[in-house]
Amino acid sequence: MPSWISYLVDKSKALAAGQALFDAVYGAWVKLPPAHRPRLFVGGESLGSFGGEAAFTDAQDMANLTSGVLFSGPPSFNTLFGDFRDHRQPGSPEVQPVYQDGRIVRFSNDPVTGIPQRASPGTAAGFCT
Repeated sequence: MPSWISYLVDKSKALAAGQALFDAVYGAWVKLPPAHRPRLFVGGESLGSFGGEAAFTDAQDMANLTSGVLFSGPPSFNTLFGDFRDHRQPGSPEVQPVYQDGRIVRFSNDPVTGIPQRASPGTAAGFCT
């Protein structure tokens, strides 16, 4: 089914699929010797970002389990995206919120400039809105 129909019919399947995919990849990745593990990135677009979020409880969880996350075009019903948007810093716009000074989660609505970088390197979760 097209993703929008899948969501309308049973959004729990998208969440379960996202969790299962991450668990399978992470399970294989964590068994590799630490010195030989590639960096682990997670991504999803639109409904894929909805399913991809299911693997994480919050921003810190994203940072602890991955090298980075990029969700593009997250629907307004995405749980984590909604939480980050709703708890954004006062004065930051809903379309490009600033969440916890951009420590882990950063947003962009400009595909040319991309996700802003932090002054210090580290794991980032990015949302292209």
